[in-house]
Amino acid sequence: MRKILKGLLLLCIAMVLIISFSESALAKTKGYKFKYNGSSVTVDQKAKSFIKSAGKPIKKKTTKSCAFKGKDRKYTYNDFILTTYSKKNKGAEYVLSISLRNGNVSTKEGIKIGSSEEDVVKKYGKKYDSVSLNVNNMYVYKKGTCKLKIAVKNSKVVAIAYESAAHNY
Repeated sequence: MRKILKGLLLLCIAMVLIISFSESALAKTKGYKFKYNGSSVTVDQKAKSFIKSAGKPIKKKTTKSCAFKGKDRKYTYNDFILTTYSKKNKGAEYVLSISLRNGNVSTKEGIKIGSSEEDVVKKYGKKYDSVSLNVNNMYVYKKGTCKLKIAVKNSKVVAIAYESAAHNY
């Protein structure tokens, strides 16, 4: 009986270590980072400290997640929209996407709405997936679990979004 209990205890410890490792690996996700008010974040990273440093949103919407047992939240700020997900009810929030709303904020590399198409390629390079949308071109750069999508119209950036490549939505 003691051997069984000892085996179960070792199994439980191993499971806790595996879960802790996968959570810390997710928190250390390498991807394009968005910086605002001195705090930076990337997709699939815990959002709590970034939300705190970003300040009060002008609007917040919470919905039931269609991908997880938790909730999706959409925080609208003057300069960007942050969308988060939680894997379970009352669970930690993780960044799903960040969409820039105007030229007041930029990517870490200095690209913002209004930047030139030429500057995008200079900063991010020629290794991208390109999608043609009506009169727009969409440059999609991938790093870690992050997709950085930059939409261009008439050679000017018109939209920028950081999205999780790990979640299809």
